[in-house]
Amino acid sequence: MSPTATEPTPSPPRSPDSPGEPVSWRARLAEGPIAPIVVALAVHGVGLGGGFALDDVPDIVRHPVVGGDAPWWSVLNYNFMGAPLGEGVNTIRPLTTLELAAEWALWGDAAWLFHLTSVLLFAGLVWAAHGLARDLFRSGRLATVAASLFAVLAIHVEAVAMIANRAEVLSLLMVALMLRAALRGHTLAAALAYLAALLFKESAFLAPAALAWWFVVEHGPEELDLRKRGTIVGGLGVAALLFLAARMTLLPLDVSDQIVHPDNLLIGQPWAVRLWTPFVLLGRYLALTAAPVGLSYDYTYAAIPVALDLADPYGWLGALAVVGGGAGAVALWRREARWAKACLIALGGFAASYLLFSNSVFLIVILFAERLFLAPSLWLVLALVAAAWGGVEATREPERLKLLLGVAIGVVGVVQAPLAVNRTLDWRSDLTLMRAQVQTQPSSLKGRLAYASELVRHGRPDEALWHFGVAVAGRGRYPEPWSPPEGADQLPLEDRLRLLHGLIAPEVTPAAFMAQFGGMATGLLGEGVKPALERMRCVVVRGACGAR
Repeated sequence: MSPTATEPTPSPPRSPDSPGEPVSWRARLAEGPIAPIVVALAVHGVGLGGGFALDDVPDIVRHPVVGGDAPWWSVLNYNFMGAPLGEGVNTIRPLTTLELAAEWALWGDAAWLFHLTSVLLFAGLVWAAHGLARDLFRSGRLATVAASLFAVLAIHVEAVAMIANRAEVLSLLMVALMLRAALRGHTLAAALAYLAALLFKESAFLAPAALAWWFVVEHGPEELDLRKRGTIVGGLGVAALLFLAARMTLLPLDVSDQIVHPDNLLIGQPWAVRLWTPFVLLGRYLALTAAPVGLSYDYTYAAIPVALDLADPYGWLGALAVVGGGAGAVALWRREARWAKACLIALGGFAASYLLFSNSVFLIVILFAERLFLAPSLWLVLALVAAAWGGVEATREPERLKLLLGVAIGVVGVVQAPLAVNRTLDWRSDLTLMRAQVQTQPSSLKGRLAYASELVRHGRPDEALWHFGVAVAGRGRYPEPWSPPEGADQLPLEDRLRLLHGLIAPEVTPAAFMAQFGGMATGLLGEGVKPALERMRCVVVRGACGAR
């Protein structure tokens, strides 16, 4: 029907970056969230065939509230892993538990639907990250670049592939929505989003500090409207204090007596080690983000050496990042260029999101975990994109630099995407996950023991004995740094089994060693390994006799 006087012709959509121009499909793709969302779905969608892995079992399958054995209103009576409060881990994430319970009520133990929800939630986070980046850069194109880079990073796989880790995704999603609402002056919406973030996971606690920093950088201390913006930040601060008070009535704030020493070897370390190790951890996070070739679900004892080793390159990388970030913040202060303000805001956001997990101000229950870097990595990407933007504006040949940066971004995507897909496929079963764990972190004793159990379940007890033996050998060196002999995993199985005598108990005879080792193996791996132990006994004892 043709337009009439009473039916005005609709105006074509306008480009956010160029309000006076209609939006073409190319502009929508370049400036909108479609491309990064597609990247997120493509990278993580391959994990839909996975099952419940690792912490998914206690957090979901066995959790009384999730499974319906306890009513939903009793969610505050249990910790996140389903144990009564006061027992086990000192953490409670009621909204995450209730969200998982709602899914269980809808489709029961259909793991693939839980995985589908996790992938869609991550896509939602990428959408929110695009909006946040647009607010920061005031450019849809730069927001698309930043959100796409964030979506493709392989270090995020653990936060998506393990269903229970969606607490990280949900919390960061709410933080992004909180920031966007606060920037628009919507105090109530910002406060509700922040409370939701805290109830999904307490890692969002310092998010108001990132908002306050954003306001200070954006408007300057002199022109800051404390009546308007101070009310928003103050309201969020009150929400934080209310959450903290409520949490303290349920769980103690100090968790030092609940930290398992092998999970965080910084407990009881001298001050020099306590000062140096946070630099090592930061360096490892940055290295894994840039080159995710050794991703692991476990970084407990023996995976990351905790010592005053000034030759550790990760420590110097972390120190360089801290010094460089601080120097960059000083250099950017008072600069009016948009890229400078964006970079400065992102640096503050990184500090606020990483501080709780840094093991610097206080110790947390684990030393290192890839999922903890989800929020810091978003701010890191925003800072790097802002810095690249500044480089383009400062150079005399901006088009050439744009081309080089475009190539660099393409290379990052080409490298990260297949690594992320491959890592997602590692999570399709406990067996494939544990196998990858042993390959990337051969010193991880928890990974060795878990892999041995999976091998027994899959009918490979002889191979299981080798990995179980490595775990026993490493446990005997605890808490000193230890790693298995280099190249031992590539030896023929019989040669590896012969090594165990010398690794575990060289001071006893082969027969005595086998008696001790057999008792431990059957106790932890089950009676099904007895035939394999008999074959191992033959190899170890005959090898020793032959040596004489």
